[in-house]
Amino acid sequence: MHHPRGFTLVEMILTVSIFLILATGAVALVNDIVNFTALTTTAHELRQHTTTAQFKALSGLGDSNYGISIATSSYTLYSGTSYSTRNGFFEHTYEVPEGVTMSVLGDINFTRYTGRPLASSTIIITNTTNGTKQHITIHSSGLID
Repeated sequence: MHHPRGFTLVEMILTVSIFLILATGAVALVNDIVNFTALTTTAHELRQHTTTAQFKALSGLGDSNYGISIATSSYTLYSGTSYSTRNGFFEHTYEVPEGVTMSVLGDINFTRYTGRPLASSTIIITNTTNGTKQHITIHSSGLID
């Protein structure tokens, strides 16, 4: 009786095809996870840095207001009544990951000793790859959520 050895060409093609289908699904899943992580990390860091600016203003550090200036792909924490007239006492710029943008462009400034913003606003952070969004709202009372 003759026993065949090895795999036939059809078995090999079928095995490779199944592997490629599974690998494609895994790559798509990993991309979704990376995109979600970039969006949530950016939102968390921006919320944390906005709170930092508010607390610095509330403490009266440097006898100054503090704020955050938001551009499409970066934001800057600063001291002063506006970004254009910042005093240089405190300034840090943060870049956001590729594929993430922010929609509220301009300044959010917190008043010295009260920590209240000069105006309420909502920052919309968008993942440009899949369109998911997160919102950060700064209320006129100073609440950041």
